[in-house]
Order: sequence, then structure tokens, then C-alpha cells
Amino acid sequence: MPDHPPFHGQNPTDLRFNSEDNLCLAGYYFEAVKAAQECHQILALFGGKAPHQHSFVHGGVAAAPTADKVEQALALIGSISEFVKSRMVHDTELISRVYSDYFRIGIKPAQFLSFWLVQIWNEK
Repeated sequence: MPDHPPFHGQNPTDLRFNSEDNLCLAGYYFEAVKAAQECHQILALFGGKAPHQHSFVHGGVAAAPTADKVEQALALIGSISEFVKSRMVHDTELISRVYSDYFRIGIKPAQFLSFWLVQIWNEK
């Protein structure tokens, strides 16, 4: 793992990536922080503030939408979309392939009867 935050001091008991994939994922992490910042910029354009405004609600937004703000938001959405398609999809596929055994953690037999249904069944 890289020697700088947020990776410094990680528990290295289950590290499975080779050094090339590890560096790639670490680099994409820092790009993800920039993409998250762009998401907050969109909220700030229409919500008037970030990080406190976490969604747009029915009935309007705090700042009036203008053509300039809509154009800025569309540019940011394009940048975020490009990041997701070119980086996050790759990361997700790599992580799910390398840690495929994690998909089985916590699986147990399906038991879908709730107490209420059992109570009704017993009354019949």
C-alpha cells in the first residue's frame, strides 16, 4: 500500500493485489476524491451550499437555476460519468474478481417466515 494517508497504517493481512494493480487502484482513489468534489459542486450550484445539502427535494432548490449553472452542471456530470466508465467499472471488476470469495461471506439458508406469519399460521 502507499505510504501516505488514507492508506498508511493499513492492516496487511488480506492483501491480494499485485503491485501494478495496487498502484492503479491507489491512483484511481485520488481521482475518485476529485469526482466526489465535482458531485458536491453540482449540489452547491443548485442547493446553495455543500456538504449540508445532500439532495434535491420536490418543490425547488435554494439557488435559482440559470443557463450558466445548468451548463456547468452538465459539464461536471460529463466528467463524473467519464470517470465512472473509465475507472470505477475497471476497479469494481478487478476487486470483485480478486476478492470473489467475499461474495459468500454471511450467506446462510433462506428463512423468510416472520413471527407475524408464524403466529397467523398457528391460529388456523
